[in-house]
Amino acid sequence: MKIVPFFVLALMAAPAMAATTAPDLDKAAGVYMHQFQNATVDGQTYTSQEVFELVKLSPGTAYFRIHSEFFNGAECNLWGVADLMPDALTYFGPAGLEGQPPCVLKFKATPQGLITEDAGGGCDAQACGARGTLDSGGKAVYKFTARRPIRYMKRLLASTEYKDAVKEHAGHAPGTPAPSH
Repeated sequence: MKIVPFFVLALMAAPAMAATTAPDLDKAAGVYMHQFQNATVDGQTYTSQEVFELVKLSPGTAYFRIHSEFFNGAECNLWGVADLMPDALTYFGPAGLEGQPPCVLKFKATPQGLITEDAGGGCDAQACGARGTLDSGGKAVYKFTARRPIRYMKRLLASTEYKDAVKEHAGHAPGTPAPSH
């Protein structure tokens, strides 16, 4: 009988965690779309679509827009300019209402795609309906295989969301929360 040290067995039993890094903006930029069947509490079904846009603005910043749909019509809608930090592309949004934490959303790369982390829950509180979340729970929600070039860049750059995001980002130092609205 072969004896295997306990720590080796523990490592084998632990789920493999994918290493994450800050994304390479040149490789990650584009639009990610995903359609899926959704439903309401009364059983009606409908088609939902998730959209994630990522536009490199400089070597250290990128504009993003997220539209995610969830069960029973709940949605998350968030856009901004994120800063490339050592561990992630990070959006530092404004503080929430009366003591809520600021919105800090991190985009991290795995070999499969991008994961999102809502550090502190402030983004969900500000941008999502009752069943929505911007935190991917460690799984790659924006798969690199789904990434496509943005063919509507002129329209995107003229959008209210883009203009508001650039204005918000200019109003604070990189790595610090945006001023409250």
